[in-house]
Amino acid sequence: MIIDDVKVYADGSGNRTIVLYNSSFQVVESQEFDIPDGESVVELDFFVPAGEDYILITDENNPQLWRDAVGSGVDYPYELGDLGSITGSTVDGTNEFTYYYFFYDWNVSTAPTTCYSDLVPVVITISGIEDFEAISSFSIYPNPATTEIRYEYNAVNAGRMFISLTDANGRSVYKDYIESQVGSHQGVISLTDFSPGMYTFNLVENGKIASEKMKIK
Repeated sequence: MIIDDVKVYADGSGNRTIVLYNSSFQVVESQEFDIPDGESVVELDFFVPAGEDYILITDENNPQLWRDAVGSGVDYPYELGDLGSITGSTVDGTNEFTYYYFFYDWNVSTAPTTCYSDLVPVVITISGIEDFEAISSFSIYPNPATTEIRYEYNAVNAGRMFISLTDANGRSVYKDYIESQVGSHQGVISLTDFSPGMYTFNLVENGKIASEKMKIK
């Protein structure tokens, strides 16, 4: 699913980094937001692969965002339609289910469909692809890159793919969703708006992630 937006209540304006971790505490999505004082809606647009035990949290020691504590009538789980549910907080022990942190009135959706044609194939194979059920190969080119990168994968089953680029700090700088049919799929990502540095190219299929480190010059 996609977490489109959440409501927060801030004590003072300022930048807060919001991070989505998977069950292995690896960064799935991360972005810094300029949040105003008081009530506001934060447009996350965070993609969540199928799975369990994700954590949506702020990367601040003292974010100054409203939370509900013991005695507030917190009652997990909070269902997100038929796409997911909020199951508890990050508090240790029995108080895990008596606190509710920061993010209210979630709006979630399914990923949109994107179709491509007349794209160029690529040549570098990434290890670990044998764990994927719907694809038999995955490649990116060139590496290092300057103006664009090209990717290709071969789908053996129809299904939805998620492609993203994250920077060295784990922040998502690009994402796309593809509804794959059986056969070869190719795409091009323009790098004109990206700063030089190290990035990670991620391909997600049914909760599995294949990644390749790459450099933009």
